[in-house]
Amino acid sequence: MDLVTEESAGAEGRAGKDAVEELVASGALDELFARIDAGEVELTGDGGLIPGLIKAALAQLGLQTEPLYSVIYLDALVVKVRDGAHVANKAAHHRSRWIQRARALQCGFSGC
Repeated sequence: MDLVTEESAGAEGRAGKDAVEELVASGALDELFARIDAGEVELTGDGGLIPGLIKAALAQLGLQTEPLYSVIYLDALVVKVRDGAHVANKAAHHRSRWIQRARALQCGFSGC
């Protein structure tokens, strides 16, 4: 395993930046920039340019990519509640009476 120092990591970053600057200066990216400006090329998302470049680079290195699915679990929303001059943080859980009361007020007790 290679030891990566700040100096070597900085040199690698500069090498990448230098390569990009060379591509821009040579005009090799002009057509791509024009297509991006025209909205013909998506940068992100499924089938976007950036994920495609990452997949191509990993494939060149002999590595496979696998999709990553993010899972978000929402336990509670934290809200600020003012009581006179005092402001307190309160956790609003899905089943809490606070949310049920707020929902009832929002719906006008119509049961929406």
